[in-house]
Amino acid sequence: MTIPNVTFITSSVNNMGERNYRKFESLLHVEEYTPPDRLKAFTVALEKMVRNTEKMRKEDFYIRVNDFGESSLKILIYVFFKTKTWDE
Repeated sequence: MTIPNVTFITSSVNNMGERNYRKFESLLHVEEYTPPDRLKAFTVALEKMVRNTEKMRKEDFYIRVNDFGESSLKILIYVFFKTKTWDE
């Protein structure tokens, strides 16, 4: 594969180290027979935790039942921490 030098010279650079947020994404597997009201209460509690945590982005995050596994329901947790470094 050959990329001409002009492509590098004229392209914008996205410096990922200068981001203000760090994404965290995970799938929690819960028993497939978990009652819907308990699933809702759990996801609402996680959303409340994000909204009440100082170093979390308050918009464009997702916490919801996202998929079905062979014997589980999958809850997607897709949130952002307000920090420039993972160390913090």
